[in-house]
Amino acid sequence: MIFLPFHAMQDSLIQDVSQLELLKIVHSYRQPDWRLPSHSHRNQAELLFVANGKGVYTADNFPYHVEAGDIVIFNSDVVHSVESDLHQPLDVWSCAIRGFQITGLPPNHILPSGALPVFHTEERRTFVENLYQEIYRQRTEEVDGYYTICHSLIYSLFMLCIQLFQKRKLTDPCDKARVAAEIMAYLDKNYAEPISMESLSRLFHMSASHISHLMKAACNTSPINYLINRRIQQAQWELASTKYSLAEITLHVG
Repeated sequence: MIFLPFHAMQDSLIQDVSQLELLKIVHSYRQPDWRLPSHSHRNQAELLFVANGKGVYTADNFPYHVEAGDIVIFNSDVVHSVESDLHQPLDVWSCAIRGFQITGLPPNHILPSGALPVFHTEERRTFVENLYQEIYRQRTEEVDGYYTICHSLIYSLFMLCIQLFQKRKLTDPCDKARVAAEIMAYLDKNYAEPISMESLSRLFHMSASHISHLMKAACNTSPINYLINRRIQQAQWELASTKYSLAEITLHVG
């Protein structure tokens, strides 16, 4: 038997949640051509969960490639858009909330300005999806007490998102430049191999969107563009210094 007692305590991360309000829940799925143009939400934050599929969310003019298991967070008033993948359409849950303030941040902001808004739920994926599904079920059935249950569930989701963000900060404080350097070194060495964002994600054990963010911060380009430029540079060198044909060089550089 494992016995773990609890002691009442105040969460130091939260300045005020006395007016926390769940505004809506949205489930978007089975729409291969789904896209939303740039827009923002006044005084409300969005918590999104990618249950399946792939797509691109753009926030403040920066694209983030998302996949199943990712959480996406948009602070209040952040301009964002979304475009679903045609072949693997997005299946996304979304909740809008307001009436809270995290210590050190403006009202209705979950993340600090400039923070990466996408992170993976990992082993909590099923739990997070179940939270959304239960909120949806409660709202649909509207049995007496449903809003109290929905409020409790969204508060749990809200706190879990903050916890996951804090955990990422602890495990990735000053390593961003080092990880970006490792990714670039790998691309420099293996430029002739078939490399994709999916393969990089598996190799470096982080989401494709996180890898893109690290590369953008380190060298102002995406991993794929870095790879293309590396291949072009190698092809230029072989054209100028070897007798290989263009077809042979094409094969050499992938």
